[in-house]
Amino acid sequence: MGTIADLTKILDDQLKAIGIEESEWRAERERILDHLTETRLAQRMADPQKELPIEIFERAEGVLKQRQGRVPLQYILGETYFYGMKFLLRSGVLIPRADTETLVEAFIEYFGTERVRSLTLGEIGIGSGIISVCILKQIPSARSLACDISQEAIDVSQQNADLHAVGGRLSLSRMDWREWLPGVSERLDAIVSNPPYIPQSLLPSLAPEVREHEPASALFGAGDDGLDFYREFAALEGTKFRRQIPVFLEVGDRQAEAVSAILADKKWVGIQCHKDMNGVDRVVSAISPQ
Repeated sequence: MGTIADLTKILDDQLKAIGIEESEWRAERERILDHLTETRLAQRMADPQKELPIEIFERAEGVLKQRQGRVPLQYILGETYFYGMKFLLRSGVLIPRADTETLVEAFIEYFGTERVRSLTLGEIGIGSGIISVCILKQIPSARSLACDISQEAIDVSQQNADLHAVGGRLSLSRMDWREWLPGVSERLDAIVSNPPYIPQSLLPSLAPEVREHEPASALFGAGDDGLDFYREFAALEGTKFRRQIPVFLEVGDRQAEAVSAILADKKWVGIQCHKDMNGVDRVVSAISPQ
């Protein structure tokens, strides 16, 4: 037996020892406490001497052991939060980043919510489903057609769609986007994608959590600069839309200008950059060529 204060100290000491930044380990401590004790910070602060069963300390020990091996906390807990919503997660599926909220926000700003009568969204590389699920929650009349090459991603996306009661409006295909897009393009009103864009040369500089545990296929873009997806997508080989449609693409740091140029070279119009919470150009939007 022990108290909330005892468990907090154990987590503090061991998370500090891992060597991650202070702001990060403090945030992880609260997420672990939230998960294990099923309480929120205000409740814990109000009664730090509350006794906890030994099982919670044993589970905390298991979490810390994995975390010391630099397994991402999201994989250990099997969940994460995005856009104020809880999502299920598992190893082999890209961990959502807060920066990707810019993609959702740009889409919602463009289309609005209730005023949209019907909308069919196409998502390339759905990952854990966060983008489509958030958009479907915000736009009740929308539906999403999405693809991914990972069966783990397909499975988790469906679970998250069902968790948030939008599973009936999400259709998933395990396919390479190059094969998938020509078959659905004439049904789409918009496209979103958070494709792999990190140059392979940056691999040694990434944190062990990313480098050793997240799926490389969802992280690293092809080509020396990591931008081959955008080049292939912009060319729209074999793809026809029934009309010009908007596209929203996440990009990496200092990639927005290059991606904008790639789109402009292929006659895309209305090209705009959208900044994330840190003022970085994180999303490039454009209208498909005529």
